[in-house]
Order: sequence, then C-alpha cells, then structure tokens
Amino acid sequence: MRLHRFIWLSLFVCPIAWASPTVASTPTAGAAALDLDGEGSSAIHITQVADVTFSTANASGCTLTVSSGNIVKTGGLDITYKVTSVASAAAPPTAGDFTIPSGNNYTFSIATATSSDRDIYVMYTSRTVQDPGTYNESILLTVADN
Repeated sequence: MRLHRFIWLSLFVCPIAWASPTVASTPTAGAAALDLDGEGSSAIHITQVADVTFSTANASGCTLTVSSGNIVKTGGLDITYKVTSVASAAAPPTAGDFTIPSGNNYTFSIATATSSDRDIYVMYTSRTVQDPGTYNESILLTVADN
C-alpha cells in the first residue's frame, strides 16, 4: 500500500508537460502552375510548392514528414515526382538533392526544442507528349516529436 501511495504522490508532485509539435504551410504560386511541357518536348522541372514552418517544445526535437507520389490526371498518364526541402529563402535544390524515390516519404528533423522554416520543392519530368487537361495532387505534411 505504501508503494502505491508513493507512486501516486510522485505523479501528482511532478507534473508532466504535454506539448504537441506544430506545422503550418502555405502553397506557393508555383504549386498551382506546374509546367507540364508535353507538346513535343520534355524537361526536368524543380519547383517550389510550399513554405513550411514546424516547431516543438520537445527537448529531443521533431521530424517533418512530406509525402511524394504522382501528379494525376483521370484517364491520363501519371507524372511521378520527388520531394526535398531547403532552408527558407535558400538557393533552390539541384536534381542531385532529390535523393528519396517517388512514392516514399521525405523527412527532415530538428534535434532541439525549436522551430524550422523550410521551402518544399518537387522535381518531376513530364512526358514528351503529355495528355492535356487538369492534373491534381496533394502533398501530406506531418510532424512528430522525436
């Protein structure tokens, strides 16, 4: 019985702080105006699609996870894309900076209780003859404490 009281008293006297990490994003103009070529030419495109801020009060930091996959047109051919990020307002990434294969999650971690501002970029290559029409895709952003 004494042990039970001791544990209860310890939990009562030592409050536990529960803080959740946060993430906020703003799409860029480039996100809604991707160049799809497709009229006899094709090129690699690297486009900034979002500004992201994420933070945590956790002393071990947190990890931002960004999804990647396909830009989709119903009845058309999908366009695969990769994701990476750079520090806010830094130089855009190069093709070699996109190391995570399409369809896999990209992650970026911070190691302390702080915040980070990142620019999210996608890299894709359209086809030489691309189906005309509207293409859609949503990128999922999540953040979790380390």
